[in-house]
Amino acid sequence: MSESTGKPSPKWKRWLALALGSAITILLLAWVVKDISWAAVGQSLGRSHWGWFGVGWVAYMLSYCARARRWGAILENQGFESSFGTRLAALLIGFGSNSILPAYFGPALRIGILNRRAGVPIELVLGSMFAERMLDLGIVLLFLVLPLSLRAVPSLSAFNASAVMLLSFGLLGFWGLCLVAAKDPNRTILRLDPVFRLIHRPKLKTRIQTGLLHFLGGLTALSQPRQFARLLLESLCVWLLNGVTYWTGLLAFEVYRPGFIGALFIQSGAALAIVIPSTPGYIGPFEASLQVLLGLYQIPSATAVSYAIAMRVVMYITIPLIAIILGLRLGLLSSLGLGKKR
Repeated sequence: MSESTGKPSPKWKRWLALALGSAITILLLAWVVKDISWAAVGQSLGRSHWGWFGVGWVAYMLSYCARARRWGAILENQGFESSFGTRLAALLIGFGSNSILPAYFGPALRIGILNRRAGVPIELVLGSMFAERMLDLGIVLLFLVLPLSLRAVPSLSAFNASAVMLLSFGLLGFWGLCLVAAKDPNRTILRLDPVFRLIHRPKLKTRIQTGLLHFLGGLTALSQPRQFARLLLESLCVWLLNGVTYWTGLLAFEVYRPGFIGALFIQSGAALAIVIPSTPGYIGPFEASLQVLLGLYQIPSATAVSYAIAMRVVMYITIPLIAIILGLRLGLLSSLGLGKKR
């Protein structure tokens, strides 16, 4: 769910992040495949109805179209226009790169494409991406709380369900405070001055204030009621389409118990899990989250692993391939200095 600002970190930090991510990936994958019968996994994949994966893939691609439309609305509110094709290409290349490259490359590519091809200032692109993340967080939390309130997660104990709902409502409360603060970012910074005075390092204080100002500035599109309602509706469309992808994946394995509401819950849990540091492509957290979430519905581990493999192909293998082809055809990689110019 989260995206970095696109500014590469020092080498030692990147190596540390790589080592940590690799360790988490190995540990989670080892846990997922422990005691798994690969023969059963193969049989499960062989019996699956691949037509449902095709439907899910179409829904997944449509979710990117909805994202591109929403991104355009955010940028228009900031006074900049850009073509739908440019935004869609930036999204596909940015998200696709996250499956094969370190995390900071995706946001950097999105920023570079929109800046060079549409002339949108880097700060505004970054601000629009902050707004996207906040909208996504709100819908993800909604789809986490809704199934729990409807008691659509049968194996989750009342205590655990209450804990998840409490955490979700807490995050939603923080989400709401950010939107209120974004109505006047400069005034918010002034109100937080007593807190900033506790920071005795001037450079660090300035960096935090500047970063917070940019973050809140990116959320100004969400502080206007009519615009916020439109963006919230478009965000709902994005995640409902994405939920269709998860749901049809379950149908492909003739797993009907979670239903569409359960698929939304599984989607939200997976979306929050991939925030955990890992190797590119969220390898480990994605598989482990699906193992846990499907386990709540008493779905066998072999089926859960088969589902994770199929969903990885649909979501995290096809998109990078499309992104590479699209980038080469449009000359985007060359314009960013990442390919040879003809």
